[in-house]
Amino acid sequence: MRVENLDGERHDLDDVLDEYLPGDVAEQSLVCSDMDGTMFENDIGLLVFLEKLSDPSLWYHSPDRFARILIPNKYYKLLQEGARGDNSFLNKEDCWMALQLHLDIVNLYKLRRKKMRGGKNGDLDIHSPLINEFAYKMMALDAIMVKLDRIFMQSFDGQLLLRTRHFAAKRRDQVYQLVNRVMARTEESEDSVVSLGTHDENAEEADQLVSEEQVRIYGFEPVQDRVVREVDDVRRIIARLLYQQNASGRVVSTNLDLIVKAALRSSNYSKLFKSRDVVATTQYRDSASDNNEYRLQARVNDKPVFGAKKAELADKIAGSRRLQLRAALGDSAGNDGPMLERALINEGIAVLVGQSREQIERSFERIIDNVSDLPDVNKRILLVTTHE
Repeated sequence: MRVENLDGERHDLDDVLDEYLPGDVAEQSLVCSDMDGTMFENDIGLLVFLEKLSDPSLWYHSPDRFARILIPNKYYKLLQEGARGDNSFLNKEDCWMALQLHLDIVNLYKLRRKKMRGGKNGDLDIHSPLINEFAYKMMALDAIMVKLDRIFMQSFDGQLLLRTRHFAAKRRDQVYQLVNRVMARTEESEDSVVSLGTHDENAEEADQLVSEEQVRIYGFEPVQDRVVREVDDVRRIIARLLYQQNASGRVVSTNLDLIVKAALRSSNYSKLFKSRDVVATTQYRDSASDNNEYRLQARVNDKPVFGAKKAELADKIAGSRRLQLRAALGDSAGNDGPMLERALINEGIAVLVGQSREQIERSFERIIDNVSDLPDVNKRILLVTTHE
């Protein structure tokens, strides 16, 4: 396998590792990889979230309860401040759009509840106009809230508004079932691709305010490819590091630990990582239940595994095993950047993943600048492109 470094040179992977991470060093090294967008082209967390929107149990809440789950009160008040222009750290238009989408989504939820008859779930097909627009606006709201992540973290002591809140009261096996459905989908599946959007019949019946034109400016992609695809080059690099160089490995993800473990078990990565190798965000669990039947709570246990927390946990694991973090793989400068920088500072390698070289250089510009003074750093930064 040949790999490209930041200087644009292509070398055999074995030669790169023999020079910068030889066997005797690799055996004392920890390899940490992000999952969504790195090991898999897709954001599996997003696909599971989309799967959850067709889950009957989502519709069992009262509309008021659902509204509070969708945007909890403290986040709602912060968005109101931003929409009024009272918070200089928040973009006024982003906050206004989030509040409008929240109103639209709750009205669609009310309409769906109204149409439920005799306890029957009714039509939960993602292609039906009501569910389709509900999913479209849920995904659009999610995209805006992700954009505001850094402000939320600063305002709420490192806490994020994670999609995991929609898994409250779920049992472990129910989460696994959702993930398994996502992982089993193939290009031949009838629902392998879904187009989301607004529908005229909902505009009056559910008092819809936000149009597709308003959502489009946020870059939200209405056509969702629902087939999970592994990044083969990433899997080969990890396999080379773990099997031939004898390094130790961990998957370090912001995603819910149950989702990460289930996704790994259903993929070729199961040959490289076990459940014990997963370091991910966890939710509080219902202590009234026994270990096999516990239900998840809405709250995250401690802080999400995000950004600096990833690097901190990687260092903690490495230290406990007398190792050093010397190889890291990721697709996000904000989320994976600290972990990638740490591996480079420790004279190891960093693998940056993205759709194209141009996109990688643009996304990771700040990280690349931060490490530019390190020796041979451009040769120790490897690029993996998924669409070139």
